[in-house]
Amino acid sequence: MIIKSITIKNVRGFENRTIQLDMIPDKPSMIVAPNGSGKSSIAIAFKSLKPRTLNVDKDDKYQNNDSLSAELVVETDTETLVANSSTNMIKDKIAVFVINNQNQPKTITKKIGGTRVSTSKMQVPQIVLIDNIPQNEVLNNSFIDDNNLKTLTLGTIPNINELINDNKFLTGFDFSSIRPLSRLIKPINDFINRLRSDTGRKADIWNRIQHDDIPKLIRLEMVNKLMNYYKSFTNECNDAIALLAAIQIIQLYLNKQTSFDKKIKYAKYIIERDNYKVLFANLKKTWKNILPKEDSGKFVIEINDTTKLSNGERDIIVFLAMLQQANNTLQKDNNILIIDEIFDYLDDANLIAAQYYITNFIKSLKDNGKHIFPIILSHLSPSYFKSFAFKDLKVYYLDNHTPMYSSKMEKLLNKRAELEQYDKQHLTFTDLISKYMLHYHYDYSVDMSPAFGTVSELYPWKHVSDFKKYCSDETNKYLDGNNYDSVAICVCLREHIEKYIYDKLPTDELKKKLVDEIHGTKDKIAFAEGNGIECPEIFSLLGLIYNEYLHTKNNKSLIDSRETLYSRLSNNTIREMIRVIINNYSV
Repeated sequence: MIIKSITIKNVRGFENRTIQLDMIPDKPSMIVAPNGSGKSSIAIAFKSLKPRTLNVDKDDKYQNNDSLSAELVVETDTETLVANSSTNMIKDKIAVFVINNQNQPKTITKKIGGTRVSTSKMQVPQIVLIDNIPQNEVLNNSFIDDNNLKTLTLGTIPNINELINDNKFLTGFDFSSIRPLSRLIKPINDFINRLRSDTGRKADIWNRIQHDDIPKLIRLEMVNKLMNYYKSFTNECNDAIALLAAIQIIQLYLNKQTSFDKKIKYAKYIIERDNYKVLFANLKKTWKNILPKEDSGKFVIEINDTTKLSNGERDIIVFLAMLQQANNTLQKDNNILIIDEIFDYLDDANLIAAQYYITNFIKSLKDNGKHIFPIILSHLSPSYFKSFAFKDLKVYYLDNHTPMYSSKMEKLLNKRAELEQYDKQHLTFTDLISKYMLHYHYDYSVDMSPAFGTVSELYPWKHVSDFKKYCSDETNKYLDGNNYDSVAICVCLREHIEKYIYDKLPTDELKKKLVDEIHGTKDKIAFAEGNGIECPEIFSLLGLIYNEYLHTKNNKSLIDSRETLYSRLSNNTIREMIRVIINNYSV
C-alpha cells in the first residue's frame, strides 16, 4: 500500500484541504508546517476516528460550527477510504493511533505569610495503558471424563491443561474462528466413538489414528490448523498426539466458549501488562522507579511530581508509554502512527532515543508481517534537528508555498563558497561577494564582474545596488504575505543591522575597521558593544535567521537549510520581529 493523499474537511483550520503525499510503508515521514497552520487538524482528524464513524467534537469543527459535516479521506494507490459521520471505511483496512503531548500545567496555591501565592508546575495526567483489566477465568478440560475415555491406556490422550493456561499459547491463535464451525461436531464425535472402543498399547492406538483417522480429519481446515499450531508450539512431531490435542481444544471451545474467550482476553492483558513492566523496569534506575501499576481496574503510569525528573526524562517516559499503547492497537496489515509535535521539544539525547524506539517499533511490526506509516508532525524542518538521523526520511511541507530562493541566489552563494575556499588556500581576501553583497558596505560603486567570473546569470547584479534593491523588494513581499526569496530576507536583515552599527560608531577609523576587518554579523555586533554601542536584543535573537543560511557545503545542504529557513520565516512572531527591524532601523 502507498498513501497518495489525505483529505480533511471541516476539522479545525481545514475547511477542505488535500495534502498530496507519496508515503511508502515502514519509512518515517514528516509533515512540516508552522504553528497555527494545520498540524493539529491532521492529528485531531485521525484521533476522532471511532469504530463506525468519524466523530469530531464541536470545538474541533471548522469555525466551531457543529452543523458542518467533518470528513477524513485516505487515498491509497488502490482505493479511496472515507470516514465521516455515517461511515468509517478506514478502520477496515488501516489501524490508527495518535501520540501527542500529555503535559499540562497545574496551578498550586498556598499561603505564605498570610498572602495567597500561586505557582505553576508541569503535570502529566495519569496515562492509562490498559483501560480495563479483565477478570481471570478458570478453564478446566474434562475431555476424558466427558467422553467416557477412561478405558484407554493411560497417557494415550495428551494433557492440554498446561497449554490452555499458557498465555502465549492462548494469544497465538485465533480460537474465535472455531465458533461457527458446528459442522466439526459430527466428524469429531464419530472419531471419539471409534476411539472409545480402541484398546492396546498407546503406541498402537497412535498408529491406528495415524493411518485410519488423520487422512479423513485433516481435510477439516480447522483441525489441520490446530494440529500444526500445537506441533509448532510444543515441538511435537507425532501427528496422532497433535490430532488428539486439537480435538480436545475444539470440543472445549465449543462447549465453554464464553469462559474460553474470557481466558484469552485475560491472557492478552497479562502479556501486555508484562511487556509494559519489562519496558519500564529496564529503565527504572534512570526514571526514579516510576513503574506501571494496577489502579481501580486499569493499568496505568503516574508521574505525580514531575520535579523528580528532568523534562527530557518526563517526555520520553510519556512517549514510550504511548508508543507501547500504539503497539497494542496497531495490529492490522497496514497501520498509521501519528506523532504530533513530540519531537519538537525533546533534547538531543532523548531525540536519538525516540528515533531508536520508533525504529525498533517499525522492525517489530515488519517481523510480524505488518506495515506501518509513521507520520511525524512538526513545525521544524528535520535539518533543524542536529540529532535527527532517520534513514530515508521523507519530508512534506504543509504550506502550499515552496521554500523558495531564486536560481541566481543559489549561483551567487555557490560562487561565494568558491571564493571562500580560494581564500583559505591562498591566505588572501578576494571574496568580494561577502564583502559588498552579503554584508553592509558604504561603497556600492564597485563592479562585481571580476568576482562573478564566467557565471553570466549573475551579471544583472554586477551593480551592488541592484542586488540590494532585489533583497529589499523580496523582504517587502515577505512582510506583505506574498511569495518571496527566503535567502534575500537574510541579506536584508544583515544590511539593516550592520548599517545601524556603522552609523553609531563614533569615528571613521572604527567604521572602516567594521567593514574591512570584522566579517560576521555576530562579530560586528560584539565589536559595536565593545566600543560602547548598545545594540537591541532583537539583533542577536534573529541571528538564527541571518547567520546559518548564507553558507553551504553542497547543493543538498543548501536545499535542506533553505527548507528550515522557510519554516522559521513562516512563524508569525519571527515575521513581526523582522518587520520591527525593517521599519525601525532603516538603511
